[in-house]
Amino acid sequence: MEKSIGFSEEKGEWHIKILIEGPDGAGKTTLVRKLADHFRCDIMVMTEKGSKEFRDYMHKCQLENVVSDRSFLSEMVYTRVFQRHSNLMQSEYEFLLKHYLNCGWQILILNASTKCLTERLNLRGDEDEYKVRNINKLRLAYNDLSIAYGLPQFDSETLDIEQLIEDLGEGKYVQHR
Repeated sequence: MEKSIGFSEEKGEWHIKILIEGPDGAGKTTLVRKLADHFRCDIMVMTEKGSKEFRDYMHKCQLENVVSDRSFLSEMVYTRVFQRHSNLMQSEYEFLLKHYLNCGWQILILNASTKCLTERLNLRGDEDEYKVRNINKLRLAYNDLSIAYGLPQFDSETLDIEQLIEDLGEGKYVQHR
């Protein structure tokens, strides 16, 4: 298993693979930007309009020195909550999760209270009303995902980002599969 985060003294650079997940309004993009700035790495953004093919998720898994804003896990959660068609079967989601962890990805779930998420989405003003009305279902689905797969979950309302960065650098949240 590869290490999620490490600093190469020889090269003077970080080696990092972090994937941030959570419902809309949880603060993923803000956290991703701060992590990318700190660790001097690239940002990968996966959107609902991007490819949802198994081979493309496998390709993205091979990327290095990157913080990802969403992933195949968002596809899994959102297709379940909104009862949409998914290009992937449950076994493929589970394979991808194990594969990402084995390739050294650190997967973190960012969440918040329903009230906070709703307020943030309303402030943004660019969210679908149906999504806003169902934000509690999304919040709970991410909570269930965190529990089911042993993924660390953080409350963005109380998160100390500087402490999280320090903890990540020390390998505090490394997951094993």
